[in-house]
Amino acid sequence: MKRLKLLFTLAIPVLLMHDAQAQTSSRLIAAANWYNNGAIFKPLDSTAYTYTNPRGGDLMHTLKYNTATNWQVMTGDTVYSNNTTAYQQFDASNNIISQTNTVWNSVTSMWDNTTKTLYFYDATNRVDTMVSQVWGGSNWVNVSRDVYTYTAGTASHLFSIQHQLWNSATSGFDANTQKTFYYNVGGNLIQEIGQVYNTTTSTYNYTDKYDYTYTTGNMPATTTYSVWTGGGWVASNMYTYTYDASNNRTSEMYQTYNATSMGWDNVTVENYSSFVSGNPQLEIDQRWDTAAGGSWVNNLERTYAYNSYNQLTNSVDESWNIAGFWEHANGDRAANYYYETYTTSGVNNVAANGEVSIFPIPAQNTLNIKLNWNEAQAFTVAIYDMNGAVVRMWSVPATAQYTTGISTANFASGNYVVKIAGTNGQIVKQVVVAH
Repeated sequence: MKRLKLLFTLAIPVLLMHDAQAQTSSRLIAAANWYNNGAIFKPLDSTAYTYTNPRGGDLMHTLKYNTATNWQVMTGDTVYSNNTTAYQQFDASNNIISQTNTVWNSVTSMWDNTTKTLYFYDATNRVDTMVSQVWGGSNWVNVSRDVYTYTAGTASHLFSIQHQLWNSATSGFDANTQKTFYYNVGGNLIQEIGQVYNTTTSTYNYTDKYDYTYTTGNMPATTTYSVWTGGGWVASNMYTYTYDASNNRTSEMYQTYNATSMGWDNVTVENYSSFVSGNPQLEIDQRWDTAAGGSWVNNLERTYAYNSYNQLTNSVDESWNIAGFWEHANGDRAANYYYETYTTSGVNNVAANGEVSIFPIPAQNTLNIKLNWNEAQAFTVAIYDMNGAVVRMWSVPATAQYTTGISTANFASGNYVVKIAGTNGQIVKQVVVAH
């Protein structure tokens, strides 16, 4: 079976096009996904993120980007097509105040607005209201609103989220559902109760709840989900977590409640090992086989790799063959994540008078460049390897928009820097080629 060529890449500071500056953090700039068709891994999609310093983020932290553009590969094809784009805006405190999502219209070759989320904050920069909207063809139309409240005191926690639906007849928001959160004396969340609004009684009725317990080391031990039957709570499912001496999570078991036996039935378990700085390098997923009294049987193995900032750079699946070994099989997934280092005074990826999209990342056969200047200007495009050698350079006459595709057949797999230098500004991007 042809195996996936894994590409483990770490962000390399771009010191070739500008004065060297201290790098202090690392942010996600691209993600690429593959799926196995039973023989090989094929490209699924690619997403690129652009930022204005000092914003950033990664898979474990809020992504504060200017744009996030996704390109999707149609089934059986290798050509990346426009799919979706998200745009974020920020206030003076660097809080996200809006995110607008668009989808590519293949008929008009334009981006169509789809949804929008507005965020509002209190004096301490906590979200107090979130409004969801949809595009109505000529204007944004309200759909729902979430209102957040917090507990009092210096150790304030989220207390409730009230979800409201837009009523076009009254031009206001009507109560719909709410969640209420409760904590122990140590500040750990111990219960989350969901309710739905009863328009007849004008009161909230219970729907479901989560109960949380913790280990002596203050780590989550169990998460139990229950539903309200009208007369009491009935358990539905539960997650149980275990840890090693360093508080690394070693397993996550999922069980469902059996009302007949009044006990918990095993369903799945995820086992983690080979930790590096608290991150597992290996995950083995198992399912419960009820035959012969029941036992855990292998299902999926997933390996992880990280960069020096403990950010995930790669994950790849292998399925269990009942003959007794792991192999890549139909439906397995793989993903690569790419980062760049940055500082508050570093070079922006988006120039003040233009922006560029370079995709897919990683590029296998073709590297696509789409450039939009705010005003027409002449410019040069240069691609450098990480030793500073020019591998491709060309000039473009004055224009405001530019699109091209570059064959990467003669590029060795690895990291490259694309520098677009215009009359009134420049853009520097790091890209990856993987054959």
